[in-house]
Amino acid sequence: MSLATLAPPQVPSAQMPPEILTGVMQAATKIGELLDSFSQVAPDLAMDFAAVKDQLAMILAKLVQGGAGPTSPTASGPAFPGGGMDRGISGPGTV
Repeated sequence: MSLATLAPPQVPSAQMPPEILTGVMQAATKIGELLDSFSQVAPDLAMDFAAVKDQLAMILAKLVQGGAGPTSPTASGPAFPGGGMDRGISGPGTV
């Protein structure tokens, strides 16, 4: 599953759904870990990788600040995912 399949490509960051924001943050965590690994492999470029990681952190801070505002305390949330009974007793008194 990719982020492109979850939302249209033209979603402004201020209107990003919380699910997309969560996915971006999880991907950014992995990117940060990869940058740390790259800096261990090439210690002479560690400062450059740190600069990229700092820039990523600044962009993510803007993204979190602008997107996916808090939900209303009275929001009903998603509907209960349960369906009807597909097994068991179909009505009162029947066996």
